[in-house]
Amino acid sequence: MTNKFFIVLIIFFVGLNASAQKTQTWQELTTFDGSDEGELYGMSIDMQDEIVVVGASEKVNVLEKTADGWERVAELLASDGGSLVYFGTSVAIHNDVIAVGADGSNAVYIFEKPVGGWSGTLNESAKLTSASASTTFGVSIDIFNNLVVVGAYDATANTSGNAFIFEKPVGGWTGNINETTKLIASDINIGDGFGISVAIHSETIIVGSWKSGTLGKAYVYTKQEAEWTDEITEVIQLSASDGEADNFFGRYVSIDNNTAVIGAHNDNDGIGAAYVFETSDNWSTASEVAKLTSSLNNSIYLGWRTNIFKERITVAGHASKIVYVFDKPTTGWETTTESFQLNSTDAALLETSRYGWGMANSDDIIVVGAREYNNYTGKIYLYEKGAVGINELNNRWLTNIYPNPTHGTINIERLNNENITKLMVLDITGKIIQDKKDIEQNVIIDLSEYQNGIYFIKIQTEKQIFTTKVIKQ
Repeated sequence: MTNKFFIVLIIFFVGLNASAQKTQTWQELTTFDGSDEGELYGMSIDMQDEIVVVGASEKVNVLEKTADGWERVAELLASDGGSLVYFGTSVAIHNDVIAVGADGSNAVYIFEKPVGGWSGTLNESAKLTSASASTTFGVSIDIFNNLVVVGAYDATANTSGNAFIFEKPVGGWTGNINETTKLIASDINIGDGFGISVAIHSETIIVGSWKSGTLGKAYVYTKQEAEWTDEITEVIQLSASDGEADNFFGRYVSIDNNTAVIGAHNDNDGIGAAYVFETSDNWSTASEVAKLTSSLNNSIYLGWRTNIFKERITVAGHASKIVYVFDKPTTGWETTTESFQLNSTDAALLETSRYGWGMANSDDIIVVGAREYNNYTGKIYLYEKGAVGINELNNRWLTNIYPNPTHGTINIERLNNENITKLMVLDITGKIIQDKKDIEQNVIIDLSEYQNGIYFIKIQTEKQIFTTKVIKQ
């Protein structure tokens, strides 16, 4: 049965850093909870265009944007999945094909879009397996056109880990299918965790090996001959220029065209980072062009998840209620902190909810999963982008905030009868420096005792929430 989402009218305003030219706003359009404790809803997410795939324990949902808004239109189940607790560990979608990993089952399941569209309850059309894989086969997967890449890093550390390519057979995605190619790392050792993460774009594949040589590495593979051969070795290895032991570089990898993003969540004693690499010669060579970090500079293990789509990179930790979003500067990728932060006003969302464990983005949509929300029930948050200037935002809603910039005091003038239930002033680190409640009249905020810089005024009314950036000079 189709379940329609009701739009949650929560408006987010997210301030860019000082060098930005225009303010960005993101609307939290809808949230969707898992149905049972332990479901881990949102533990994996992928999307293409206006289709979102959400993994949970033992099932996968397909969401689609329709004329009525976002709806859950299909549920994917493994035909042999009665005991597959980790069916949904990983998901990937490209064109009309969805791949679903089931960590512990030595299988990846392929679902093809029916003629009538994604609808109802569906079983797989094909099952991918490998005789040489460990039980973690499917812990990481990705798909592009007719290629599926699967990682199996081996949690027991008895092997070095594995990664495989499966190419769509002439007869299509049907029945049981064995790998086309095994990906070989030239210097791999037992316990390196090769295959903990994989990513593919066109015919370029990246495999993360987060414990390789204690520093971690990522291995890049490209098609060298007319056909994929039984085994291929990497064309180049990627590593952090400032890498240190146990930074776990390679825990998560992502790629779009000639740009790769590699997470190192234990960098700087758990603060974490993501590294950006670019190539101009199809990965014969590559350069580390940026290191992405959090402006808050706290221990959130940033880089546990990374995602890149065109010129936007999203990075999450596993101990935070924030996803960090980086937009490519006009001059190209460079070492920087986030362009803006994406979070929710959901009071039940905790730092232990694993916000960002599943994550995907497109031009105007970012989907974030919190798999351990509410006793491991899980939840997803779907955000949509809009863009207005600060003055436009104030006029559109209920206040006029002036002067901005200011030398000390800020006037907040109510433009309608909607009471302000809560008002907070935050500094650039997110620390609350002033907090007021139940405001029925116009109010003056005094920033004269604070340093010059960027501040945020977050206003909550009975109907809406928004945040405005102000500058003290």
